[in-house]
Amino acid sequence: MSDDVVQSHPSSSAPSPPSVAPSNEPSPPDDSLLSVKSKLFYKKGSEFIEVGVGILKVQSSSKGNVHLLMRNDTSIGNVMLNVKVSAEIPLSLKKNSVLIVCPAPNPPLSSFGDGPVTYLLRVKTAESAEQLLNTIKENTKENGN
Repeated sequence: MSDDVVQSHPSSSAPSPPSVAPSNEPSPPDDSLLSVKSKLFYKKGSEFIEVGVGILKVQSSSKGNVHLLMRNDTSIGNVMLNVKVSAEIPLSLKKNSVLIVCPAPNPPLSSFGDGPVTYLLRVKTAESAEQLLNTIKENTKENGN
């Protein structure tokens, strides 16, 4: 009987773990009517105070409302704006921005009481601002009574 010991050594020809190739396919769709990168401000006195930069999503909601959700553009993605907009909410276009008056800001702003807050959503171009405003207005009309 021979005492041959077979030792296994990792060889250079050993198979490497499979690599993951980057995919060119789009990410799964969400239920957003429009998604646009924007900067959020709120009005305090006569000036606008910056809240942050993030992706604003316009989502269809029930009963003629549109849901606006904006998360901070960080790895954590804190919610900066989470409101429902109806046809009665005042909206206006100003160059490359949309002004919106929210009766109840969410999340609440520490420097405000229970009153309405004017938000400014600044996007890159005037065309993007117009598209944002039109998307909100058209979907509040369509779903309304």
